[in-house]
Amino acid sequence: PSSSSSSSSSTSVIPPPSSAADQDPRDPKNNDDHDDDDLDLVLDSDPDVRFALERLTAVAVTIGPGLSLCLQVGVRHAMKLAVRQRLPVVPIHHMEAHALVLRVPNPLVNPQPMPFPSLLLLVSGGHNMLVLCQGVGRHRILGSTMDDSVGECFDKIARLIGITAIPGGPHLERLAQTYYDALPTSSSPNLLPLTMPLQNSAQHRDTCNFSFSGMKTQVATLVEAAQRSVREVHQRRCAERGHGEEANGSGGEEEEGEEEEGE
Repeated sequence: PSSSSSSSSSTSVIPPPSSAADQDPRDPKNNDDHDDDDLDLVLDSDPDVRFALERLTAVAVTIGPGLSLCLQVGVRHAMKLAVRQRLPVVPIHHMEAHALVLRVPNPLVNPQPMPFPSLLLLVSGGHNMLVLCQGVGRHRILGSTMDDSVGECFDKIARLIGITAIPGGPHLERLAQTYYDALPTSSSPNLLPLTMPLQNSAQHRDTCNFSFSGMKTQVATLVEAAQRSVREVHQRRCAERGHGEEANGSGGEEEEGEEEEGE
């Protein structure tokens, strides 16, 4: 992302899409027959869908930045639909698509579409950025993550505590919610001491940037300490159990010796 240290008159734009969709979806070796069959089923089975297709004038699809495998699925379907309907394909920037979807009026989920200019926080599994949206194609990045995104941080912490599901972030969040729901009303949660990211950074404290790798490291340290404590307790109990068995065994031998002497 472009630095936000430029003058106020300049506009730093969202970086251009990566070549995540550089594999030609029209190439047979890059096609997934199963996915294509599903697309045909959807397009051919519903008359409302067929009616909507006849009204299309173009096919828009996000091409990046993002996870290339996920983006390729969308690009492949978009290309097939465009060929089928003989329509042009309009490549869309992934982050701008997230931003401008808030401009789409919807009485249920978006009764007040986002006006220009607007300050927008884009948070996803792989991105974190604070953006000043001034118009279509006119976006100034005020801050971005310097390391992990919040989604990556969630997933890495989930793996640290043994969650094997992918992505692990939602499972981690459900565990936390379960803990909070189980608390009595009068109790306060037993929160672990974590330092706010960038709080002690003189260079970045007064910026709009994000950082989550330090939080991940702090959690890793807490997890390691908890695991070490559990191991120590287990070893101590095993040692105590072993001493107890030895004491019981030696006591039995003494009793047998006394019985022999009595005889």
